[in-house]
Amino acid sequence: MIDAHAHLHPRFRLEAFLDGAAARFRSAAEENGLAGDSPGCLLLADAGGRDSYPRWGEGGIDRTCRAWTSVSTGEEISVLARRDDGARIFLVAGRQVKTKENLEVLHLGVRGGSPGGESAAETVKRGLDGDALVVIPWGFGKWWGARGRAVRRLLREGDPARLFLGDTSNRLAGPGEPALFREGRRLGYRVLPGTDPFPFRGQEGRAGRYGFLLEGAPDPERPFASIRERLSAGMAPRAYGRRDRLAPFLLNQAAMQLRKAGR
Repeated sequence: MIDAHAHLHPRFRLEAFLDGAAARFRSAAEENGLAGDSPGCLLLADAGGRDSYPRWGEGGIDRTCRAWTSVSTGEEISVLARRDDGARIFLVAGRQVKTKENLEVLHLGVRGGSPGGESAAETVKRGLDGDALVVIPWGFGKWWGARGRAVRRLLREGDPARLFLGDTSNRLAGPGEPALFREGRRLGYRVLPGTDPFPFRGQEGRAGRYGFLLEGAPDPERPFASIRERLSAGMAPRAYGRRDRLAPFLLNQAAMQLRKAGR
């Protein structure tokens, strides 16, 4: 169970964030016939040039959480969080970069923030050159007009084995897929779902709610590398979880617009 678009926003309490993700992963395991002790994985995407790694890596979990401890992996960008009741969650570092076109691109599996501002093509190339898992996530209103044409160019010129599209739980449940998802699938691109929690109250327990399944547990010594290798080999992710219904969708989008306006 992998949430491919998780945010540990500064206002989120780390223990509540992990507790919420553990509950979401447990529900997903039950709904999909997985063992109750199956680990989940959060691919984090730090926005705005921030780096959340010091909060959860290098003993950050042990210092601030009562019921959670951390176990080092063989990767500098991941840890295994363990709760005293046996729940397990892999956390992997990553960043969310805003492009010159005001699109978002995820560089998953790398540390360090990025100021952004480069073109979408340059941002994708920078992530691929750094061995990141590069995802272009859906965003409300961001795949229309000129920005939609920019995404379409990326799909025409990109490599479906290394570049992915991203779905989020914030996309309204019910309607069919966006046209660029359908076009991307025809070109061989795969869609990686994730939660994409918003940076305000009530969202810190949302991580793990929406994601994808891959066969086999991650390698405990190299969890991110094992996920990336399976995807690079062509393994098809299968979505789990639910997207927002109409009322929370409208409420969350309105709250985000007010936040952007500074209110």
